Amino acid sequence: MKKLSIAAIVLFCISPLSHATDGFSGGIGKTEYNGKSSHYEFNNGEFSWYTADKEVLAKGTYISKGKYLIVTDVSGPKACLSESKHEDVEVGIYVWEKWEGKIYLTVAHDDCGGRQRGFLNASPFITMSE
Repeated sequence: MKKLSIAAIVLFCISPLSHATDGFSGGIGKTEYNGKSSHYEFNNGEFSWYTADKEVLAKGTYISKGKYLIVTDVSGPKACLSESKHEDVEVGIYVWEKWEGKIYLTVAHDDCGGRQRGFLNASPFITMSE
C-alpha cells in the first residue's frame, strides 16, 4: 500500500511539469466479457463496467492530474478488491492521451490484470465532451 501511495504522490507532483492537458473529460469504451459486448464508462469522477444488459460488473472512482488517470475499484462482482491489508489491487494508474477525439490508455502501474485487460481492450474510448 505504501509503495503505490508514494507513487501516486510523486505522479501528482511531477505531472504538471511533464504534460499540459485540457483535462480528462470522460469517455465510453467497448470490450467483451464472456464473449458478449460490455462497456466502460468514465464520467464525473466515477467509472462503471457493465454488460449490454446493464448488469454492473465493477464500479469505481477516478481522478485525473495531468496525463495520469488514477482509478480505484469500489464494488461489483468483477471489481479488483483487496482481501488483505498488504495488497493494493484496488488502485491502478494509467497514462491517458487524447488524439483525434478519442482517448487512449496505457498502463503506468496496475496490479489488477483483469482491469488492465479490460481498459486496454476497450481503448480507445470515445470522448463524452470536447
